Amino acid sequence: MKYSTLISTCLLLAVPATFAAPTASPPSGVVVKRAASSRRVRRALPGTPQSVDPEDNYIVIMANNETRPWPDIFEEMGFDTTDATLRAQEAPEYSYGKQVGEVRTFGLSMRAFTMRLRSSEAGDLGGSDNVAIIEPNSVVDIPAIVQSEPGNMTVASFDFQVGPLTKRQQAQVAQQQNAPWNIARISTPNRINPNGRKVGGLGFNYAFQNTAGSGVDVYMLDTGMNTQHQDFGGRAKTVFSAFRDDGRDNEGHGTHTAGTVGSKTYGAAKNVNLLNVKVLEPKGRGSFAAVLQGIDAAVQRHNQQKGQANFRGSIISMSLGGKGTPQSMLMMLQKATQAGIHVSVAAGNDNTDACGFNPAGFSRQIPIISVGATDINDSKASFSNFGNCVDIHAPGTQVLSTWNNGPQGTNVIQGTSMACPAVTGLLADMLIKNPNLKLNPAGMKQLLLSSAARVQIRGSRGGQIMLSNGIRGTA
Repeated sequence: MKYSTLISTCLLLAVPATFAAPTASPPSGVVVKRAASSRRVRRALPGTPQSVDPEDNYIVIMANNETRPWPDIFEEMGFDTTDATLRAQEAPEYSYGKQVGEVRTFGLSMRAFTMRLRSSEAGDLGGSDNVAIIEPNSVVDIPAIVQSEPGNMTVASFDFQVGPLTKRQQAQVAQQQNAPWNIARISTPNRINPNGRKVGGLGFNYAFQNTAGSGVDVYMLDTGMNTQHQDFGGRAKTVFSAFRDDGRDNEGHGTHTAGTVGSKTYGAAKNVNLLNVKVLEPKGRGSFAAVLQGIDAAVQRHNQQKGQANFRGSIISMSLGGKGTPQSMLMMLQKATQAGIHVSVAAGNDNTDACGFNPAGFSRQIPIISVGATDINDSKASFSNFGNCVDIHAPGTQVLSTWNNGPQGTNVIQGTSMACPAVTGLLADMLIKNPNLKLNPAGMKQLLLSSAARVQIRGSRGGQIMLSNGIRGTA
């Protein structure tokens, strides 16, 4: 069965999105149109206006049984590859074509390529037996993030106050007394009363296991990461960039989400390995193909690591998404969960049904965890999506975390992007407590949801549970 859909990939901050085209990368190969013949894609007639047969950038995923070299495949499609230098199947790269015929192949756990085609050509190509999925490779953008707080606050140092925890893998409960409110909320059974404390600052209490997330690999699919931030404690590194750069975060969003997962001051699990998978450009600009490549890269590294004696588990954290239900995204997330990777995704910021948003809308089909956002009053955040495709809620407003402007930079922003990494951090904590589930995303999702706090989340329709680490602390 062939699929065709449209995806918009964006950061899930509580800000509106606008469309824009990304900067082009050099193509890996150029295929030249040739005369059509049997078993070849019928080319659009020269001079056909865009209004009649519009041109777009498409992503094409090949059928599993298609193993021939790329030049052979394109030759059969009706393209002359004599002068093309097509990348090998293993090259995890892509480009945005500027003319019909420009192509880039990518994929490790799949075989795919992007190419600019007319609508008629895409339809004809979709009828090929060796093509599994063809859909537009959409591109989106977001406006600049407005800082809610000074972006260069001094990172407050703190010492954990440690007390014994009864027979829980010999771990101990640590008390952080200068925590941000969002992580404090997951270690208390009750709604937080600020009592004069600044919601977007420190001064709240967070109770957690001092072994939380030790050695767990967390793949942050985002705008990049400020890996040199001192609050990451040397546990952050870049493992993939769809843009063939060093993975630096020119936006801030990726550094912020990573901080909520595993930074010393702002993180839920303070011992994880923070792995930077850059799939979005500055201002949240990115493409569907880039996100798929990021998932693909995480799956490949996970498969290499999971046989190691010190392997503790892998999590993909995705504070991004778009409207629709693209089958390519579903396919890649299926590959990830089938490989044993746990996946946490943001529910979206449109204040609408999350089932129409991806990847959150797939949470009823595969064992990924869709996260809605709440405010300090345990109400649904005004922007948060809702409905049956929201599995759980976590704090997502006025969240203080790490930023990209230096080794001590911080910022306060909001969105389901900020709720998702709190769940990611707690998943890392639970993997250490439950090593039998390290390759069982379905079992871990069931455990996470059954361990959540049953609270009345005002304004929500679905996901009436709050993220909880089970420690009944006082915030």
